Amino acid sequence: MGTLNKSEIERHLQKDELLKFARKREDGSFDLEPASYDLMAGIAVWKEPVGDGGKSEVQSVRFDPTRPFAEQPTVTLQPGQMMFVITREEFQLPANLCGLVLSRNKLAREGILALNAGHVDPGFRGPIVIRLINLRSTPWTLTLGEPIFTAVFQTVDVGPKDQLVSHPEISLEKTLKGVRESADEALSNALFDLYAREMNESFRRHASSVEASIRTSLGKDFITKNMFFGALSVIAVLVAVVEAWPKIRALIDGLSK
Repeated sequence: MGTLNKSEIERHLQKDELLKFARKREDGSFDLEPASYDLMAGIAVWKEPVGDGGKSEVQSVRFDPTRPFAEQPTVTLQPGQMMFVITREEFQLPANLCGLVLSRNKLAREGILALNAGHVDPGFRGPIVIRLINLRSTPWTLTLGEPIFTAVFQTVDVGPKDQLVSHPEISLEKTLKGVRESADEALSNALFDLYAREMNESFRRHASSVEASIRTSLGKDFITKNMFFGALSVIAVLVAVVEAWPKIRALIDGLSK
């Protein structure tokens, strides 16, 4: 088994093999690395609360090939939140080639965990799906069309009596349907919910500390009921902001588009 280099990948792409919708540079050549190709984010699918009831619904955005990169839609992943990403490119491997899909080092440096697709069987036709998890303490924004995964192509060793077998084709529509169902059923915001609960608990602990500090500094007789509940009101507002942040962020993103 050998790995295809840049020239070999380009020869296959020119024959409409390996990838559909492969990205090109301004001079018309394929945008390749020495022995790999960087896959772009084509569709992002995630789940977040909508409306006043706080019910979570599946959301999605798509890459628009008619618009420049600066005008592509974005999606912001909150701390602990997860989402599915479907590649813009679709594999179209011949029966004698297989693939390997890995996350780029850029994601790891930015604190984003990618559950890699890994091995891609010979003959596979269709897009690749990878789940991203924000392990940072701050939000992270993905721009559709951004290269975030790396694809490596390898030849399949074949013996004299071996018969090549191809993986069944999976269409983009079928892939998207499956991803939306998975996003709806999975606990895609489990870490985000845990983070929010931790923040709320932290504010509640802080409320107790505020009361103790005020009583210690000013004396038990000096503090009034209005002062104490005024301080708690400020803390309650901060807690409410944390709990409502996904809705606030969605509203801001909507107004900015």
